Amino acid sequence: MEVADASSSRGSENATIHKMKWYRLAVAASVLFILTSIGLVMYSSNLWEEVQTKEAMISQQQTTIECLESEVERKEELLTILEARDVDLVMMDGLADMSPNGYGKVVWDKEGGNALLQVANIPSVPIDKDYQLWFIVNGQPISAGVFAVDDPGRDNFFKIEQLQSSATDGAFAITMEPKGGMPQPTGDMYLLGNM
Repeated sequence: MEVADASSSRGSENATIHKMKWYRLAVAASVLFILTSIGLVMYSSNLWEEVQTKEAMISQQQTTIECLESEVERKEELLTILEARDVDLVMMDGLADMSPNGYGKVVWDKEGGNALLQVANIPSVPIDKDYQLWFIVNGQPISAGVFAVDDPGRDNFFKIEQLQSSATDGAFAITMEPKGGMPQPTGDMYLLGNM
């Protein structure tokens, strides 16, 4: 009986040892799984932040591209006016009271009815005001559009549309008017130039 007891006790020891090995393997696998999961979570978090950064950069670059495209389109429109065969150039001088150092130019394609206005050294306009360009024929001012100057120190260019006239004599003037312009000049005159 002792032999049987010894072998059965040896068997239970083997079984216990065997169970302990699986238990350790299961714990090691669980720890490995947890560490791998934590690593994957951190990696995916870093990837998410990188994707967010890239998306912000792409959005900023798209905004820059849109600005550049509109600037190219604007310059192409201005070049179209400058390329016209028959254009008039009218130089405008600043008036001593309002803008003694101001100057401007109107390059006018009479046939196409478009013009290019360049102004510099005139004051920035307040929020509730605009500059208004006038074409004066036979003493009668005709509005040629409104514009605002943000940076008086640099040359500012503006496209003027629908300025068709067969007049060979007249003048261009710029006044400061309430926002949106007026049907007739009411404000101070800043620039004036005769054809």
